[in-house]
Amino acid sequence: MRGNPRLPPDDFQSRILPITRVGGIFYRCAHAKRPLLDWDARETSRFSHPTLPFPVLYLAAGKFTAFWECFGDELNDQPQGEKALSASHALSSRRWIRFSVSPLLRVADVNDAGTLRAMGADGGSFLADYKSTQRWAEALMQHPTKLDGIRYRSRLDNDQNCLAVFGRPQLRRARKRLQPEREASLLHDVEFLLFLAEQDIALL
Repeated sequence: MRGNPRLPPDDFQSRILPITRVGGIFYRCAHAKRPLLDWDARETSRFSHPTLPFPVLYLAAGKFTAFWECFGDELNDQPQGEKALSASHALSSRRWIRFSVSPLLRVADVNDAGTLRAMGADGGSFLADYKSTQRWAEALMQHPTKLDGIRYRSRLDNDQNCLAVFGRPQLRRARKRLQPEREASLLHDVEFLLFLAEQDIALL
């Protein structure tokens, strides 16, 4: 990416934003001791910060994308052919959380070129440093359209879809719209263990 990333333009709050409606099944690769609905306000996350208007619930369109979102940075720092995770420390405490999202959420789809143009953004805006992506999240949270979140591409899993849900008070109260269900631990998921083998990721 050349030059500085684009930030929300001065007239952003008056722009008409395309709305995409999304729902269905999503996943998190979550720590067993964390809440099922784990709202994130950390400054080390892509669209979160303690100063932003709302916390964010991060979801992935599939299990393996949720895994890469959780462990991708750690694995990418390891040499090719030597990638490994600790079964006892990294994976034993992790569970799949399956979310049924209904009715449909109203989101900004930043994978869509038309949506980016309407926002005054470009293809690099949501792949930039986190200070920049947090500025975009803040602008979208404050937009009069009152969006429920952002659909974006994973940086770590071949551009698979992810969802950043804004924790607006009415959405956090309406638990039926985001129905979480704890599933098997990662180490008891045969399909996942086969996936690790296919990816040449060893368990230590």
